[in-house]
Amino acid sequence: MSANTELVSDRIEDIIDALTKKFGTSDLSRIPDMEKLDALCHAIGLSPSQLDDLISGNSPVMRTITGHVFEVFFDRLMKSNGMIVRTVGGDEAVDRIVNGLSIQLKTPTKSGTKGKMVMYKTHKTHGAKSETESEEYYHSKSSFPDLLVGLISYDPLRVLFLKRDSLPIHSSLKDRIKSPFTIEWRQHPGLNAWSELGLKTLIVPDWAKSLRPGANEPLPKTASMIGLPSGFILDAILQKENFRIWNMNIRGFAREVAFVFQLRAHDARPFKPSDCRKDRADKADVCLRDASTKKSVFFQVKGVTKDQCSYEKGNPILAIETQLSRGRVNDHPTQSRLYYASDFDFLILSLEPYTSDLCHVAAGQTPDHGWDYYCIPTSRFSRHPSYPSRLKSMQKIAYQELQQYRVDEKWYKRWEKAPQTQKSTSWFVLPTL
Repeated sequence: MSANTELVSDRIEDIIDALTKKFGTSDLSRIPDMEKLDALCHAIGLSPSQLDDLISGNSPVMRTITGHVFEVFFDRLMKSNGMIVRTVGGDEAVDRIVNGLSIQLKTPTKSGTKGKMVMYKTHKTHGAKSETESEEYYHSKSSFPDLLVGLISYDPLRVLFLKRDSLPIHSSLKDRIKSPFTIEWRQHPGLNAWSELGLKTLIVPDWAKSLRPGANEPLPKTASMIGLPSGFILDAILQKENFRIWNMNIRGFAREVAFVFQLRAHDARPFKPSDCRKDRADKADVCLRDASTKKSVFFQVKGVTKDQCSYEKGNPILAIETQLSRGRVNDHPTQSRLYYASDFDFLILSLEPYTSDLCHVAAGQTPDHGWDYYCIPTSRFSRHPSYPSRLKSMQKIAYQELQQYRVDEKWYKRWEKAPQTQKSTSWFVLPTL
C-alpha cells in the first residue's frame, strides 16, 4: 500500500459498502464470487486458502457460517418462488417472517444426526449459558416462532417443518422447549411440507437442482463441508446483519491463523498446549519449545480492542483485552474469565493489516497493509486489583514502547524447528510431541 492510498476499514459493513460502490449494485449475486473473495482476503491479509483453512478448521466459525448459509439458501429459494421474506435476525428467536408466519431456521447438529434421525438445538445463544445457570437458557414455547424450519440435506433437498406446538418439551421445565432434541424425519408429515408457508407447490429453480460444490471452488474445504458452492458462503459472510461472522469470529481467529502461518513459514514447530501440559492448557493458544533448553513456552494470541485504542499522532495507545470471552470477573478456579498470570508466558499481539496501517500512519510511517506481531512478556501486564494472582481485564501499551517486543527473524530462530515431514501441514494442525 502506498502512502497516498486511503485506509479502508476491515469491518464487514465497510467491505460491503466498498464492493457495492465499486460494482454499482447492492445485489450480491451480481458481483463475481472472486471479487468478493478478493475483497475479504485483502481486508484481513490472508490468502484464499488461508481463509478457507480458517473457516473449515475452526468449529465455532464453521457452526456460525453453516447456519447463515442456510438462511441465504432459504431466502433465494423463497424469492425464486415469488415469496416475500422479511429478515429479522439479530439476537431475536425469529429469523424470518414469511406469509405472516414467524420462522426459526435451523441446521442439523452433526453429533446427533445419522440415518433417519436428525438433531436440532433450540436453546438461546445469548444470556444464560446453561440450564444450571437459569431455565432461561431454554426458549419457552409461548415465545418461540410459529415454525421451526430445519435443514436435513441440500442434495437431495430435504427440509423439515415443525410447528411450535409439536416441539418436544423439557422433561422437568414446564413450557420450555427441549434442546437438543432428535426426531425421525423420513416418515414425518413435516418433511418438505412447503405448504406450511402457503406454497401449493415448491418450484425448484435451475440453480437449486445441482447444488454440490464444483471442481474449482474458491473455498474448497468449507464448500465441501457445508455441501454448497462457495458463493453461498461468501454471501452469508457479506451481510451486514451477520456482522458477527466476520467482525468477531473470523477476524478474531485470523490473528492466530496469521501468526501460526508465520511460524510455519519460518520452520518453527508449534504444538498444541494440551500436548505440553495438563493444567489449564486451554488458556494458551500455542506452545513452542526453546531450541536450546527444550523448555516449553506458552503463548496467548490476542488482537487490540479497537474501541479502546487511541491513534494519537506520534504514539498511538493500544488496548488489549486480557480476559476470556466468557465467565465472570471473580476468583473462581474454573468459572472466572480472568487469566492467571501463570496461564501463558507471553502474549502475542497480532495487529491485522488495517490496525497496523493506522499505527504506521499515526507514527509517521508508510503503511504496508501487512501483519505485525509483538511478543510481550506476561510480567509486563498489570494484575487485577482485587485478584492479584490474575491479570487485569484490560491492558494498555504505547506503540513506541511496543516496538521493543517486535517479532523479527532472530525471534523465530529461537524455537525448535519442524521436521521436514511436518512442513506442509495446514496451519491449524498442530503436531503432537
